[in-house]
Amino acid sequence: MKYLIGIDIGTSATKTVMFDEKFGVICSSSQEYPMYQPQNGWPAILRVIHGIFL
Repeated sequence: MKYLIGIDIGTSATKTVMFDEKFGVICSSSQEYPMYQPQNGWPAILRVIHGIFL
């Protein structure tokens, strides 16, 4: 089975959703952070991707 992962990098959170081939939601994860947080971007992306596999 193939999967699609969507990542939304926002100003206050990064959100990730995993879909199956028929676009059914398998799981999701999010990581909130303050707008001034220096770890926005890749560290947050890696945490939410890791979160969908837990």
